[in-house]
Amino acid sequence: MNFDNMINNILGKGKKNSIKGASLKMQMKWKHMTPQFKNINRMMFKDTDKDGVPNQWDCQPMNPWKHGGVNKIPEEQNLCKKKNEEIIELIINEYGVPFEVLKDMKRVALIHLYNNYKLKEMGIINLSQRYAMINKNKLYREQNKDKIKQNKKKYYEQNRDKIDEKNKLYREQNKDKIKQNHKKYYEQNKDKIDEKNKLYREQNKDKIKQHKKEYHRRPEVKQKRKEYFQQNYLRKTPELSKVELIQVLNQTYGIPLIELEQYSYKELIDLNNELFQEYLLNNSEQE
Repeated sequence: MNFDNMINNILGKGKKNSIKGASLKMQMKWKHMTPQFKNINRMMFKDTDKDGVPNQWDCQPMNPWKHGGVNKIPEEQNLCKKKNEEIIELIINEYGVPFEVLKDMKRVALIHLYNNYKLKEMGIINLSQRYAMINKNKLYREQNKDKIKQNKKKYYEQNRDKIDEKNKLYREQNKDKIKQNHKKYYEQNKDKIDEKNKLYREQNKDKIKQHKKEYHRRPEVKQKRKEYFQQNYLRKTPELSKVELIQVLNQTYGIPLIELEQYSYKELIDLNNELFQEYLLNNSEQE
């Protein structure tokens, strides 16, 4: 029997009326919550054992010694059971805020406002200061774009292998998701992307041409072209007769007829395929 059950038995409460302890997930949420929001939640939600942890985040809501009353909110400051009028009166009396400012504010906004004033007294950063810090960071990023870019580049160069490996693993694990996101983004921004690509191609013609040239010189690309050539072109070549092959080789490559007549039909096919393949590779390099 745990402590909560003992308390419930002493108080004469059955299982139906007992307060269930928070799950591990809720306890972790409370653990990682900022002091400011902990304070807000203490004011807004019920705390049966009054140990400073509201019931929905407390693993033992009926055990006042579990958390030792850490950061416990005084009864007069606990806004959980107070009405809006009482909260407004509290803010006016303690901080002199005009009633006209508070009368149309919702309950959550009033609690946030009261909490901000309390945190300011305690020397803890409040929301307005946090927003100011966010704006300051945003302004810094805008003013130091080049510096940030250089730092990112430097970091990438120092950790290139690690980052590439991590990105590669992510892409492998999320292929379908990435594909769907790319497709969705393209559909939403089709005109804009096409216009941007068109402009880039016009402005970088020489760069693209050079890239294509270098790409076609790669051994793996040459091998792929060779395989494609063998799968698609070689099927059509045997349809030509020996006489037709001799005429094609003579007219296309200028090989003398006397020399070609010495080849067998199979040798003519191999010669034609070899010459045509060289032509394709040379032509792709010139492009």
